[in-house]
Amino acid sequence: MSLIHKLLFGVFALFLIFVAIVFLIGDYQENPLFSIFIFIFILYVVYYLAIKIFFKEL
Repeated sequence: MSLIHKLLFGVFALFLIFVAIVFLIGDYQENPLFSIFIFIFILYVVYYLAIKIFFKEL
């Protein structure tokens, strides 16, 4: 994968992490268990995609 694709994916991953944090903070008062579950799920997806894309060459 070219460097530009990796940089664009990095920006997308940071956006997903930001969305997870906003969702966690915004919905925590209404349903804390659900918001924590969604937060961990989004972080897991970002972590999985990062490993799959960035460490593909190894």
